[in-house]
Amino acid sequence: MTMWNKYVFGDIVLANFPFAEGIGNKIRPALVLKKEWVSYFLMGITSNNSNKQEYDFFVSKNEENNLLADSLVKINKLGFLFEKFIIKKIGVFSDQEKEKVKKLLTKYFSDL
Repeated sequence: MTMWNKYVFGDIVLANFPFAEGIGNKIRPALVLKKEWVSYFLMGITSNNSNKQEYDFFVSKNEENNLLADSLVKINKLGFLFEKFIIKKIGVFSDQEKEKVKKLLTKYFSDL
């Protein structure tokens, strides 16, 4: 990690996501994928496990990730967010989980 890259692939952060309508926001966990200039490419994480899609995957809460509940990593919740909206790092994915993310993203984008 450099002074220019506060968060790295596999970090789990709490981020203040603005609603699509432009009014309001919600603080949610997200997986850091990559930094691009002044923003981060993130993947959303939700504790609502009832709507699993093909490329989503479950992650159990543990001492490394510090999630509040077993959660679903949502590939359809990809997006860029300015660093100023990231509140703090709360945990990290294991190497095994990071490899799973890489494989799912590769498959997801190869299916275009």
